[in-house]
Amino acid sequence: MVVFGARINGPGTTPITCCSNFYAKYPTAQEVPEDQRAYLTYLQQINQSSFDRAESLGWRPLQR
Repeated sequence: MVVFGARINGPGTTPITCCSNFYAKYPTAQEVPEDQRAYLTYLQQINQSSFDRAESLGWRPLQR
């Protein structure tokens, strides 16, 4: 399941995500305009597949 707002922590302390523009403009998925939801879904699928690939290579999220 893809969660709206999931973030990847990149170098330094700046969180990065392939959906940053959507998260900056719309706090929830329901606020994304209908004509842009398909593109958001596409980006979320890329985000999830990136996490899946990283985990298959041994990456684990930080436990805080």
